[in-house]
Formats: sequence, structure tokens, C-alpha cells
Amino acid sequence: MNNTCCICYGDIVDCTITPCGHAFCYQCIKEWLSRVPNCPVCKSRVLLNQIIRVNKNKNHPTKNEQSTIFQDNLPVIKFWGKLLLGLLFPILMFLVIIQLMD
Repeated sequence: MNNTCCICYGDIVDCTITPCGHAFCYQCIKEWLSRVPNCPVCKSRVLLNQIIRVNKNKNHPTKNEQSTIFQDNLPVIKFWGKLLLGLLFPILMFLVIIQLMD
């Protein structure tokens, strides 16, 4: 099975299969079918209630959940980025100066 969603061109998140056997991200195919009741690949008629979510336990977050998780952790990411940059920059400068002195 191809792991790329042909709607968003990203890795398939929350894999969902149509009756015609094509796989998409759940959010992608849900939004697609709300506009066009056909499979994006083979154009077979597909209704939202016909799609099958492969992993209903959702071990992988949806794209919206991933975005929320990232936004929630952004202050922590910025903090660690500044801390590492603050520690590494002086060390790198020291090494450059030593190299120039040789």
C-alpha cells in the first residue's frame, strides 16, 4: 500500500479506505467527499458512510491535532532552541578563534 495521500500529498494520517480500495487521510477524504461524492483516484461513487477507518483507535493524531500539539509546545521549543543556541554559539566562536590563532 502506498503511504502517500493523493489529496494532500503527505503521509497518510488516520488511514481510511474507500469501497474501491483507495487509501487517504481521514480528514482529507472526509472534506473531499463533502464536496464531491467520488473517489479522487478512480471516480467511483463514494459516500462518507461507506469509508472504513483502518485505525479507529487513532494512535496517530490528525493533522489538526498535530498542529495543535505543535502550537501548544511552541514556547517550550523556543525556550530550548534559545538555550541550546546560547550554549553552542560561544563554544563555536571559541573553536573558530582557536583555529584562527593556529
